[in-house]
Formats: sequence, C-alpha cells, structure tokens
Amino acid sequence: MIVILLLFSAAAVMLILVTAHFSEAIVERSLGGRWFQSDGWRVYDDMVTFDAEHYRNHLRPLFSLLTLPVTTLAMWLTGISPIQAIWGFNAFCFGVWTVGIYAVVRLTGLSLLASTLMALMAMSSSAAMFWFIVPETYGLSSLCIVLSLVVAAIHVRRDVGNGVLVLVGVLLAGTLVTNLLVSVALNFAFKARRDAIRISVLVVIGFFVAWALQKVIFPAGAQFPLKKLSQEQAYVLPSEQGGLNCSLWGELVSPMLAPEVALFAGKKERTGERLTVQCGETVEQFGYVAAGLIWIGLVIYGAASLRRAWRLSRFFWFVAASLGGQILLHLLYGEETFLYALHFVPLLLVLASGALLANQRSGSKLAAVAALTVFAAVSNASHLTSALNSPSSGNDDERMTTRPGSRNEPGM
Repeated sequence: MIVILLLFSAAAVMLILVTAHFSEAIVERSLGGRWFQSDGWRVYDDMVTFDAEHYRNHLRPLFSLLTLPVTTLAMWLTGISPIQAIWGFNAFCFGVWTVGIYAVVRLTGLSLLASTLMALMAMSSSAAMFWFIVPETYGLSSLCIVLSLVVAAIHVRRDVGNGVLVLVGVLLAGTLVTNLLVSVALNFAFKARRDAIRISVLVVIGFFVAWALQKVIFPAGAQFPLKKLSQEQAYVLPSEQGGLNCSLWGELVSPMLAPEVALFAGKKERTGERLTVQCGETVEQFGYVAAGLIWIGLVIYGAASLRRAWRLSRFFWFVAASLGGQILLHLLYGEETFLYALHFVPLLLVLASGALLANQRSGSKLAAVAALTVFAAVSNASHLTSALNSPSSGNDDERMTTRPGSRNEPGM
C-alpha cells in the first residue's frame, strides 16, 4: 500500500510540476496551436464547458459525461481556472494510470522491485510525458485499457463475473469506440464463447445508451457515430504516415522513446503548424536507435516469457490480441501514430514486463530496465522541452481570446 501511495503521489506531483513550469507554452500549443495532430481546443471545451460542441463524443460518448462533472466541481470548490482543473484531472488520471500498471505486473507475478521499475518506466514514457499534460481524450481511454488489464490479471487468479466485464467493456468503448476490440478480446480470452458473445452484445448496447445520454444531456450533443464515418475516410492510409517502417516505429518505439520533434512539412493550418515525431531525425542517432532496439527486444522477449508461463496463457493472448488490433488499426488509419501513443502504450509495457518474470533476481535484467528508464526520462524530457519551445504556436488564434481562463494562466 505504501508503494502504491508513493507511485500515485510521484506521478501526480511530476505532472503538476511539468504543467506549472510550462503552463503558458502548454496552453499556447494545445489550445491556440496544434499539439501534434490533436484538437486540444475542442477537448478543452468538452472538459469544462456544458454547452460546448462536444464534437468528440460521437466516438467517445462517455468522455464529457465523466470529465465535465469533475472539473466543474473542482472549479466550484477551489476557484481554480478551467485549464488548471483539466491539469488536476489529468494528474489524478496519471496517478491512477501509473498505479494500475504497477498493479497489473505485480498480479502477474513480478517482484516488488521489478513492478516498481515498470511503473517508473511507464511514467518516463514519451506517451505519458507528452499527452497527460494537455487536454486530450486518450488519457482517459488509456486508463480504461489499464483497468481492463487489471481485471484480466485478477481473472488469472479468480473468476471475474460477467457484470464486471460488461461494465469494463462499456467504459472501454464509451471512452473510445475502437476500444471495443479490447473488450471483445477480454471476453473471448476468459469466458466461454456463448458468454463472450452475450457480454460483447451488452457492451455494444451500453455504448449506444451512453451516446444517447450525452445527446440528451448536452445542448449540442454529438451526432450519431455512423454519420461521421464519411469524414474519417480521408485518414485511411494517408501519405503522411511515411510508409510501413515509419508507421511501425511510430507505434512500437515512439510511445516509449520520442524521436526529435519537427514541424510538419504539410500545409499550415490556422491553428498553427503541426508538430511531428514521425520518422524523426533522432532515428539516425546511435544512442536513440540502440535504446529503441533494446526496448523492442524487451517487448519481444517479454512476450515470449508471458507465452511460456502456462498460468498466464489466457492473459497473454488477451494482451497480444488487443495490441495486435491497435497496431493493425493504426497502420491503416491516422496520419501520425504518435497521436495514439498514450492510448495503447500500457499493452506494450505489460508485454515488456514479461522479460522480468523469469529469474527476477537477475541484476543484469533489472539494470537494463533501470538504464532504459533513465534514458527515456532524460531523452523524452529534452524532446518535450523542444516541442513546447518550437515556433508557430498558433498563439494568435482567435479561440485563445474567447476561452475564459485559457490565456496567461499561472501554474498549478
């Protein structure tokens, strides 16, 4: 329990310190600018404004329903600004996310030291550093993936009821509809086929109930999901991905080790120039490439170790199927895979943790994980600073002046 409290506190404090130090730059980049490919200004509205457009809710019907009451209560009780309420919400989610990853690997059999190292590695990942500091939807959906991993790890030891799987599935799909793949993988990995089908159907029904609720509650509730599909076709196999090798590197390595940040070479938007790490220049540097290859080796070796552990067989297939679905989806869809990095990086971390299962007293394995964690923390912090200090922030966008409390906010 002491370790859990320490990890939660360390994660929350780390995020608060980063947002306090870079507060103005974060606001400019994520609200007035274009933080990679995200729509921070839209997410900001969804998290703190009742009568906002709530555009994102067509694929994430639970997002505003879960976040808006929390941020509103925080602002009412403490008098903090909207952006500070968002940072507070993200700090809480980051703490729970970190503790959740620790709990998962601990439940699979890792020692206290090994589990703590994996939690610290999660905190040091580029996905966590780059995405928990800004208004984005993926932090909450990633937290739900961690929840599904916790449930799966518990299921290894004792049966989890169908009702729990339905609830987890609704949270997964409700915070991002493509997480339905994770729910289906969880159901079929641990339940008989008939029960798995029944649970999956109930999850789909729950998703549409959540969508109907947000449509009724919010004045400008998001449209029916199918009406948005035609707009998403432009993001299928876009040239900006840079090819198969570039996309795979962006999905498997960049979530842990961000390459050097650069300005997107395409057309500048009125929200500012996009940033990109897709096939960044740092890929050519020996230290970064070596660390990336060590990370990939850790994931592959860990996956093999989990596969060989007979008691974790179903757990392994759940993680592998979930990760495989995410990789396949984003090889086909999305301009820049780093946008989705936070979302599924817990799956990669859990596979990597398998490398520490066998011979947990091996000093060389623990030292390798610790060294990679330190390298990731230093490298990612450097690239984050570069991203926040980059030009063309979009600070002159008119939306910066129309959002109450979004400009020149003090740190938390």
